[in-house]
Amino acid sequence: MKHPLYEAYESCMTAYEQSRYIRSIGRKTFANQLRETRKKLGMTVRELGDKIGVTGSLINQIEVNSKSILKKEQVDMKTNADKYGAH
Repeated sequence: MKHPLYEAYESCMTAYEQSRYIRSIGRKTFANQLRETRKKLGMTVRELGDKIGVTGSLINQIEVNSKSILKKEQVDMKTNADKYGAH
């Protein structure tokens, strides 16, 4: 029989790994959607970065899933999408 603390530890680690997996799926989905939308608009990563106030390099890093998603405070996607015609 396992010690109750060990069982609690295993449970926490399982939950942690599951949350990491879920976040990675969210990043991939967002990254794919960002790239598809940018391409539909005929924009380069630099052009999109200039429009929303970040570098094209950061947009590229997000699209290739090597960078975490920007915080809402950094870029208000709805406002910028409305402003630049992406609906």
